[in-house]
Amino acid sequence: GDLFRGLAELLAAIRAEALPDGYAVIGDPIAHTLSPRIHGAVFNALGIAEKYSAIHVPKGKLDIFVKKIPGSGLKGFNVTIPNKKDILRHLDDIGEDARLCGAVNTVVVEDGRLLGRNTDIEGLSESLRESGRGCRRRKVVITGSGGAAGSTAFMAAREGASKITILARNLKEAEKLAAGLKALFPGVLVHAEKMEAAAMSEAACDADVLLNATPLGMEGSKENFRSFDFLKKLPAGALVYDLVYKPVRTELLRKAAEIGLAVQNGLGMLIYQGILADQIFLGRELDRPALYSAVKEEIKDDHRIKTGRD
Repeated sequence: GDLFRGLAELLAAIRAEALPDGYAVIGDPIAHTLSPRIHGAVFNALGIAEKYSAIHVPKGKLDIFVKKIPGSGLKGFNVTIPNKKDILRHLDDIGEDARLCGAVNTVVVEDGRLLGRNTDIEGLSESLRESGRGCRRRKVVITGSGGAAGSTAFMAAREGASKITILARNLKEAEKLAAGLKALFPGVLVHAEKMEAAAMSEAACDADVLLNATPLGMEGSKENFRSFDFLKKLPAGALVYDLVYKPVRTELLRKAAEIGLAVQNGLGMLIYQGILADQIFLGRELDRPALYSAVKEEIKDDHRIKTGRD
């Protein structure tokens, strides 16, 4: 039974193709990812002939992936759901931001060592600035407790949010995240609640920014918010930001826009964190605004962006 299944899995993993050369993104689901288009556009604009691939690595299968890295032509990779926290134990070195928020989205392969960094924090910050928003002196509500929520909460606290409420189905993880933030940013009021209707409505009442850092409503995810009633409690000037970018308009954003709230999806963050990751991969400062425009131009006709489908 289990032993044979385990052996079969191991044999399949050994037989599986070698890792691609260049750079890649790992995660699950991965079919929807725009990362190869984004990094491809950056490399094109810079005149660099590098490949960027998507690799399906489900939760619990990181060991198999990491074992294949030595001797491969992989120079670096980005990490998406559900591996941003789990990757930490496989790394030889972790950057300050990644260590503080407990999540990694960019890994450099250098002399056989794996160096973990986080560009989600700055990517989200830059995309909020682009839309004329920010978290400074704002009351922020974050849904989720995974790696993306950790980066999001850290960004909000570092920007000087006055209050951060973390709502998650996993209350223990949310409380751990809140405790970590309180220790790092004693001036910010932080608390965690179970993501249930009453708590969500209460948190929404005085929120300036609501950030969804869960995969709820994402293409490939079978789950969504049970109810969107909490949106009606948000003040008229609030921003609803969904880190999800496919579909372009999640149900959360559609319902928020219907009642006149400002909405923004995660595409800007995805592009900025990608450019920031390329800075790390290439070891040099890049012209981010110019590359942001080049990427937007490159993907504007992508049917997946327009339709939210692969």
